[in-house]
Amino acid sequence: MFRIIAARALWLTKGAALFGGAVVTLALVLGVGTMAAAAVPGDPFRLGQTNGIDNISTLVGSASGALLRINNEGDGPALDLRVESGEAPMTVNSTKRVNALNADQLDGKSAAQLEVVNGLRVARDTSEFNSASEKYGIAICNRGVTPTTPLGVVGTGYAINGANGTQGPADVVVTAVRSVPDDSGDPDVARAIYVRAVETKPVAANWSVTAEAYCARSDYR
Repeated sequence: MFRIIAARALWLTKGAALFGGAVVTLALVLGVGTMAAAAVPGDPFRLGQTNGIDNISTLVGSASGALLRINNEGDGPALDLRVESGEAPMTVNSTKRVNALNADQLDGKSAAQLEVVNGLRVARDTSEFNSASEKYGIAICNRGVTPTTPLGVVGTGYAINGANGTQGPADVVVTAVRSVPDDSGDPDVARAIYVRAVETKPVAANWSVTAEAYCARSDYR
């Protein structure tokens, strides 16, 4: 009788142990699955999965080259930035030019919509720096990259210059600022700005006048 009771007790103990082990195993599996769904600071980056976190992740180093490289050997882009509507997809702390980084839009306009300012450049012409009572400058908008692309004036400016980059004498005034149409027959002149300055009374100091023409592509011919 004692042996029968002991055998039944041992069977119950083994059954309970097996049931308890299954419960623990199931709990571990569920626990791991739950942790994988919600990352916390310090968790490793999981490739091929969505890594959700509400804190910034920072990569800091002092290497002479790049600290991060993304190389997509397929047909898609190497980087895809997504933001909410109205938010900027990227911020930088440098104004230095990035080579080979092409931008198609400027203030929301595509390159095709910016024909009027395509190839914008500034032409300047400064007269001699002396004490003569009258001086003039002619800033010419030369042609564009190809000989058949004329550049026209889209803006103008001038400056009266004194010594060491200072403003010129107060007794010097600009009496004429006018555009020069392309009727001179010179193939290098699409349009120009003529500026004339004179002394209202004798000035002993040296001075000069600068004419400025803001040039852009123009099909005005």
